[in-house]
Order: sequence, then C-alpha cells, then structure tokens
Amino acid sequence: MLKPVSDLLQIFRDKQAIDTQPYWGCGGEPTCFEVGQAICQGKLTRWTSTGDHSHPVGNREWHIGRIAWLVVHWKQDYPIELFDHGKDLDGGHRLYAAHYLGIKELPTK
Repeated sequence: MLKPVSDLLQIFRDKQAIDTQPYWGCGGEPTCFEVGQAICQGKLTRWTSTGDHSHPVGNREWHIGRIAWLVVHWKQDYPIELFDHGKDLDGGHRLYAAHYLGIKELPTK
C-alpha cells in the first residue's frame, strides 16, 4: 500500500517527540541542507538491507551520511514497515531520503 511521505514523516516526528533519544540520539531532525552537504562532500554511510538495526547513538554525521547514501543509491525495493496500528515505523533513514528526493508516496507493509 502506498502512503504519503508527509503522513509517514508525521508518524516518525510524533514518535521522536516522546523518545528519550530523539532522531537516533542526535537531538534534532536531519535537514535537507545537511544531507546535501554530505552528498557534496562524499560523506556517505553505506546502507544494506541485512536487517541489522544497530545505529551509533548520537553520531549525527553517521546518520546524515546514511540518509545521503540512500539518496544517491535510491531504490524503492524496501517498504516502510508500520507498527503499533500505524503509530510507529521502521525506515526513518529511507523516509528522509525520499523526502529529500521529493518523492510523494512510499510503499508500506
């Protein structure tokens, strides 16, 4: 099922508002400017679909680099996974990459 990126971003933002370490422990939402800088500077953090959800907490550059890698290597092969009756999701880095690219809808499961 396709869902608007704006709706998915709101789900992610709502969850971050109550998280004790919002935005992967980086404290604030990654900006398109930061993602663009990472792309221009070649600071890309490789992403794989191995199911490994470990993230270095509080390393803003790493997380922005992960989003930047997804922007440069965009594929829509991996849907955003919704949980808790649509109040939580897995795929925040992909979501921000889609937002950066101007993609309006993403597949969900």
